Amino acid sequence: IAGKTLKQLAFGEEAIPVFQGWAFYFALPMLVALGCVAFFYIRHQHREVDNNFARMALFVTAWTYFLLNWAFFHFPWPWAEWTGRTTNGILFSIAVIGLTIMILFMPNTRRGDRNTRPVEAAYGDAEGEWPDHSIQKDEEV
Repeated sequence: IAGKTLKQLAFGEEAIPVFQGWAFYFALPMLVALGCVAFFYIRHQHREVDNNFARMALFVTAWTYFLLNWAFFHFPWPWAEWTGRTTNGILFSIAVIGLTIMILFMPNTRRGDRNTRPVEAAYGDAEGEWPDHSIQKDEEV
């Protein structure tokens, strides 16, 4: 979406100078994405389950898509002249704000909670012991 926004606004419509388009609509979103990749890669070098990964990834992705789409559709503010994209912009704003509220205020599950037991069963318990998933044949008598 960063490339599409850059192509449309800097090269197609020439709504923004090319250098600023590259900086704001392509380089900045790509740097944010690469920064998140590096952050999560470094953070997850060990086997520990991180229940915040999905919440943080959803937050960054939702706001990146929202801001790039907002620019692509020429900032459809509800108090500006209404266009075909204004209603879409209002609904998208409500959705991204709702996701942000959910991310900020939902309780965080911890290791040992009911929601993490399937993870522990598949990948090992809190002490780092890995379960034996090998198939064993019954002994003949």
